[in-house]
Amino acid sequence: MKNKRPTLIPLILASCIVFGGAIPGYSQPTTVAPSPTLPQGHVISLYNSSGTYTNIAGVNYYEDWGGWSIGQDYSIPPTVLAYYYVSYGGIGFEANPQDVAGCTNLHMDVFTPNGNCFALRMVDTSGHTADIIYTTAGGVITSGSWIGLNMEMSQFTAINPALNLASIQQLGLIANDGGETAGADYYLDNIYFSAATNLVAPPPVPTPTNNAPTPTRPAGSVLAMFDSSGVYPEAPVDDWDASWGSAEETLFTIPASTNAVLKYYSLQYAGVEFYSPDQIDVSAYNTMHVDVWTLNANQLGIELVSLDNGTQPALVNFLPSSGTIVTNQWISLDIPLNEFTAVNSSLDLTALQQLLWIDNQAGGGVTGGTFYIDNIYFYSNSVAPPPVPQPTNNAPTPTHAAGSVLAMYDSSGVYPVAPVDDWCASWSSAVQGLYTIPNTSDAVLQYGALLYAGVDFEDPNQIDASGYNMMHFDVWTPDANQFGLQLVSLDNGGTQAGQVNFLAAGGGIVSNQWISLNIPLSEFTAAANQVDAATLDLSNLEQLLWIDNQGGGVTGGIFYIDNVYFYNGVVPSQPAIGVSEVNGNIQLSFSTQTSMNYTVQYKTNLADAVWRTLTTKTGNGSAQLAADSASQTTRFYRIWVH
Repeated sequence: MKNKRPTLIPLILASCIVFGGAIPGYSQPTTVAPSPTLPQGHVISLYNSSGTYTNIAGVNYYEDWGGWSIGQDYSIPPTVLAYYYVSYGGIGFEANPQDVAGCTNLHMDVFTPNGNCFALRMVDTSGHTADIIYTTAGGVITSGSWIGLNMEMSQFTAINPALNLASIQQLGLIANDGGETAGADYYLDNIYFSAATNLVAPPPVPTPTNNAPTPTRPAGSVLAMFDSSGVYPEAPVDDWDASWGSAEETLFTIPASTNAVLKYYSLQYAGVEFYSPDQIDVSAYNTMHVDVWTLNANQLGIELVSLDNGTQPALVNFLPSSGTIVTNQWISLDIPLNEFTAVNSSLDLTALQQLLWIDNQAGGGVTGGTFYIDNIYFYSNSVAPPPVPQPTNNAPTPTHAAGSVLAMYDSSGVYPVAPVDDWCASWSSAVQGLYTIPNTSDAVLQYGALLYAGVDFEDPNQIDASGYNMMHFDVWTPDANQFGLQLVSLDNGGTQAGQVNFLAAGGGIVSNQWISLNIPLSEFTAAANQVDAATLDLSNLEQLLWIDNQGGGVTGGIFYIDNVYFYNGVVPSQPAIGVSEVNGNIQLSFSTQTSMNYTVQYKTNLADAVWRTLTTKTGNGSAQLAADSASQTTRFYRIWVH
């Protein structure tokens, strides 16, 4: 178990922290800074040598990533903070972040025998920063005397409005700006936040006051990784917070108990490692259990990773829309393992080597939250959870003549395909793999936990689709009700993108069946669908994005995609619709175009959230019929052409 700190500035220099008196050869102050006079109730103090104020607990005055040769306490007397040969340094209170939103100023007394340039950086628990810089030209930093710096809090938030003054965790001391005296020495005292009136103490930060439920499953039926109650033996874990993670981790002991649980704060992602020979085989189990308590979050992602055959991650998200993650209580999560393998069928459950906790998903959730975690184990339910649906049949085989098609993906091999650099670019928020349709050799694209996924085919593989008027692809999803597609050209003066959405309210995306989408390219170039101001250049496409983070629908879904191509076809027109009553039924007749699909949908009330599908017909150039019961008192119809 380790408690690491985030690096404020991306340089790591060797530093030595010693404690004692003067160091020969360095100029040092011989008098103390003026004693502060504000009342204690107006101040949140990090350090003051005079004892006027009580300093907050948990402050590290010489963070171990600091860029100084020596950091020590220096006795004049009294004792002040001393930093020698400084390029940058830090005062950290990550385990005790401070709410300074009610303060108006940050005060610091500075003495330097040889410096002339200084900056103060404020850092919040999400990593947002703001710097106030005293430049050489300003003449504020002068040598040989104590200088009182009073920085207005509004200056910091003016520089970075995202800075959260309610949760500050570091002050960075920076002396490597242009015009500096290189390797200068600094002595600091009286570092405090202040307000003109009494500060109202913030309420105590909530923490768990009770244990998570004690596990009751027989030990022989469980493979446990962490269990504060000691009910189960635990598999060995190399690291509960890998060095590449973006979080702080420690142990937290539940009050009035001996149970120590995992605590992660400032969590965006944290990696748990259990590499060979400690990899875990969970193939004999069907469920993962974990208990979670959070102070301030409303979402959590859990990712299982197998590495031996190339990285194969699978992510299951509990997003804000699910309402699963709630604050200030223990939540028991029991996750069928087939939810992970549905996201990525290549995940090797016989050799798991990483587990990730994730709190940086998009879509309106709280990020950088604090989490307490206990009872991490795998087990088998007596009743196996139902499998997550997957396609059992192929998408319709394309029938357009090969010479009239420009294909990007085609599992059936009917068409040659243009080269694609990457079907899921590194900047995507999704997991991508291939899924083979059972009893076939057809492998289709599979995207799990999809918010957005970028497909790259940049120079020299850009695509000229200007000779076509339609785009086709087939999509299958078990859990989503919306989908977006974006075409992007890049070369002519920046990004030019057009986007077509099939939103939840439209009812165009239905689950557990292949849906064939035929989209006129004119919809992408239409002014209303332009994401960027410039016109989309169909002669020079370089990216395609699959998108599932539109408002109002299910986000982070699973999608299977096949038969992605451009072609020349009949652009759908509005069908002529007739309604009549035949033998006690409502009969709709509508004109059709050959090869187009016509989905008849209805609502019983126009205020209903979604349109429901009555039937889908394939056009043949003649009128088609659809029947519905006349028992309904009111019913509204529409026809979706695709």
